[in-house]
Amino acid sequence: MDYFNGQGTIVVKDLSHLNNLSQEELNSIATGPQDVFFSHLEDFNRLLTYHNIEPLDVTNKWNWKPGSYDKIKEYLKKTMFLHKKAPNVYKLIERTHTRNSYLGYAKEKARQIEISRDAMKFSGVNRDVDVDKFKAICNDFITKITNQCNQVKSITESKVIMVPYIYIKNHNIDFYLDITLNQLNMSIFNGEKQIHSIPLSDIHIICKSNLKDVLNNNNRNIQWLGKYKSKSYFKFPYISASSVRHYGAVCLDRYLDDVNTVYRKCDYVTMSMYLMTWAQYYNTSHANPYNQPNLLHYGMPEDISNEYKNSFPLRNVQNGCSDNIKYELRKKDVKYLFKDSDLRQKCIDVKCKFIGSCPANVVANNRLDKYTENQYEIEAYTGLIYDSIAHELSNKKNELLDNMFGDWINTQNLSNDDNYHNEFDIHFVNALLFHVTRALVKGQNMLYKLEEAGIINVKEVEVVEEAGVEVDLSNMDTSEMETLMQTWVESQRS
Repeated sequence: MDYFNGQGTIVVKDLSHLNNLSQEELNSIATGPQDVFFSHLEDFNRLLTYHNIEPLDVTNKWNWKPGSYDKIKEYLKKTMFLHKKAPNVYKLIERTHTRNSYLGYAKEKARQIEISRDAMKFSGVNRDVDVDKFKAICNDFITKITNQCNQVKSITESKVIMVPYIYIKNHNIDFYLDITLNQLNMSIFNGEKQIHSIPLSDIHIICKSNLKDVLNNNNRNIQWLGKYKSKSYFKFPYISASSVRHYGAVCLDRYLDDVNTVYRKCDYVTMSMYLMTWAQYYNTSHANPYNQPNLLHYGMPEDISNEYKNSFPLRNVQNGCSDNIKYELRKKDVKYLFKDSDLRQKCIDVKCKFIGSCPANVVANNRLDKYTENQYEIEAYTGLIYDSIAHELSNKKNELLDNMFGDWINTQNLSNDDNYHNEFDIHFVNALLFHVTRALVKGQNMLYKLEEAGIINVKEVEVVEEAGVEVDLSNMDTSEMETLMQTWVESQRS
């Protein structure tokens, strides 16, 4: 089955696949005297695969399989650049001499491989492990892990779900423990006093280690990745959030040693208790993880205590909240004045204490108020711009939008059918309404912007027919022009 491991999609198998391993797969994960040899061989084969050379392998009697020396020669040729042209004989020899240093690691690995191979030959150990013996080990492991996962689900009343997977690649098998924590609440403390409680979305954690290490109780390399599964862009304090798609590092804080210890023992029940405690506690007095708890919700709702509100810098709260809302609206493809309206409504819905002082809220309110107060003028300017280029294709309209306001319409998400031009024009008009409004909020003179774009020329005498009356634009001031444009808009609506 396909499985996203926090970095990319891989094909994993259920734990029961351990009962049906091939001889090669058994050799990859079995513990025994063969381990040292195959570990060195795996390291050396990485050098070969980097140059797209098939990996080395041995026969059951520890002899190199046919073609092995040819693979080494190919590796030497590519590493020393012998397959590349040189301008002269000296350059060829100089380059080969210089690149000799790249063989140091390969030389040491080759020495270790041959020492291990000779030891296997001398001891009479077979390359292939005892299938029946190792299957018994796998059966015990499957039973233990399955029971632990079932107990975790039962004891936590499904608040912690653990599902094991294995990933097989060449001579390596990775063990994944997929962990989901849900229906939890984070308690926020200031010293010994609880000052707030926040309902949590699902927390998804992926634990990865080498299956051979798990079977051998020798998990020194354990990788933890996580993601807070919020519908918005809320961030969990103990999980880094550098990317929306990819998973971030998990900060287990003071529970790191305890969690790793019980994980190595495959004691998932105890581990689930640690994880639930870890996820549900935050103390503002000493905790300093990746994110602050205020990023788990919008703004500062009115029912939140002042003690909690004052625990975080005002600007951090406002910026974090506006980023969350803008990300959510961007996912829904909400733009322009619609975005301002939805942002303002979100602040109203949560009854945020910072309404009226939050920069994002103030900017959105200013634009919406300006549009309400100057709707006729804004629509008139928009109409003039649109009419000047209505017959042109979308690329010309985007060019005009870019020249006037530094913006453009992303056409990749539009339909590729007959509705394309209609969809584009809707986006184009909405963009114009937004940018004209923003220009007026900033105090910019739209007449000059129209003149710079070549749409009108206020310095020359122009005659415009409006309701059958000839109007001279050359001596009009801004207020008279606004009146004229308001009349124009009303005529278009009638």
